[in-house]
Amino acid sequence: MSQRQPLTVTVRQIPVTITASTLIAAVVLAWLFWPTWHQLLGISVAGAVAIAAAKVLIYLLSILGHEVAHAVVGRMLGRTVSYIRLTALGGVTGFERVGSKTAPAKARNGQWLVAAAGPLANATFALAWWIIGQVIGTPESVAALIASDVARTAAWLNGALAIFNAIPGLPLDGGQVLVQLVQRRGGRPSTALLTGAWAGRATSVIVLVVLIVPALLADGRPHSLRSVWAILIAMILWQGASEALPYARTLRAVTDLDPSALWKSVEVLPPATSMSEFERIAQQHATAEKLMVVGEPTDPSRWLRLEPQAFQTVPVSARGATQLSAVSVPLSVAVVQLTGLPSPCEHLLETSQCAELIVESVGADSYRGMSGHDLRQWIQSHAAQAR
Repeated sequence: MSQRQPLTVTVRQIPVTITASTLIAAVVLAWLFWPTWHQLLGISVAGAVAIAAAKVLIYLLSILGHEVAHAVVGRMLGRTVSYIRLTALGGVTGFERVGSKTAPAKARNGQWLVAAAGPLANATFALAWWIIGQVIGTPESVAALIASDVARTAAWLNGALAIFNAIPGLPLDGGQVLVQLVQRRGGRPSTALLTGAWAGRATSVIVLVVLIVPALLADGRPHSLRSVWAILIAMILWQGASEALPYARTLRAVTDLDPSALWKSVEVLPPATSMSEFERIAQQHATAEKLMVVGEPTDPSRWLRLEPQAFQTVPVSARGATQLSAVSVPLSVAVVQLTGLPSPCEHLLETSQCAELIVESVGADSYRGMSGHDLRQWIQSHAAQAR
């Protein structure tokens, strides 16, 4: 039996997936909404269902708008958006960690902006819908009453999404902002992650208390539907926060490791260098520990790396007239400054998650560098012993 694939559409080269759980949740919400209008106004079942469907559509568009805001800001900072996925309880925007054509340092330093974009978008939507509701004013007809209620519902939904996602605990957007702020104030990456993770766990407990305890105090028993939602949301928050803990502990375990042996001298070759000249240079430095890149020394964000397969396809007779730029591809480079950092190895490991090459300036247009992949492998081989 073939497995049913989720609904996927492509928007500006970004696959947007609507999972089956999203559609099921939409149907359930519509089913919960329509009886209110059917009984309140005595309108037909079809009309009540249409109103309920409009509210559910606004809910889905609010989530989509939230994720699109993440994607737009991420793209502005040079990150590549892999996908947007809508689920029953929200959405996820995926970014490629490696391979951006622009400087990863720019994207890395702006991660808090990417995280904050979602709640800010919902806050903007909430304000817009509130203004629409104020323009409608006091309803004097059934149509105006419906429009006013839809506007109020949209404002409330977006406001709730903005406030909830802004809570400073992982895996929520506010937690991502908290992690970045702790790091920007000089905190170690492991400390920042642990802070965000435990704040997220605390948030999950608060959700249970806020949504269940008041009903217990008032009626002596919790509301069934509210309790199910509270437990489900709390479980998701707890699990999401807990997923950050192992990586945070790995970061802390490598605090005292010294990866200085991985540094190599970086030689930047002009894009116009011929392939034959490169082969001559490479032969001269065959025994030297050097990393060779293509570009201008003044702008690491535009460096290229040689593509071996493309290089091999060029006949030897044509290599003298073929420039390196013709057989090179964009290289994801992060420029770091480790002087004064409390835990250089932690910062290097964090940087390696979004960079193929990590470089540090050692003089005017002169760099030393290490492969992000090599660094991760080296740390994995030493982390267990460090613990």
